[in-house]
Amino acid sequence: MYLKTNQFHVEQFVYMLDRMKSIQEGGGTLLDHSMLLFCSNLFDGDRHQADEMPMILAGKGGGTLQTGRVLDYMQQPEEERRACNLYLSLMERMGLQTNRFGDADRPLKWL
Repeated sequence: MYLKTNQFHVEQFVYMLDRMKSIQEGGGTLLDHSMLLFCSNLFDGDRHQADEMPMILAGKGGGTLQTGRVLDYMQQPEEERRACNLYLSLMERMGLQTNRFGDADRPLKWL
């Protein structure tokens, strides 16, 4: 049942991305001007650990995000690969400047 639930959620995410890609907005699409984060709090449901969280970031964030890449931060120090580092990075791209969010005090490198 867990697998089927996850598959349904991924299908819904893909459906939303496709719809957003089809909606023209300004000089691009709604997806071009958006950032959508799809993630799971578990990489391996049997281990129930959150140190390897799979995340998909879609959209171009109004041109602030480079797309078409797979980024692996597992070799980075823990303080530079927290989910909150990613959240800080996304907030910066939305124009919100803050020194800290959750357990992070710096944005994610190479995003």
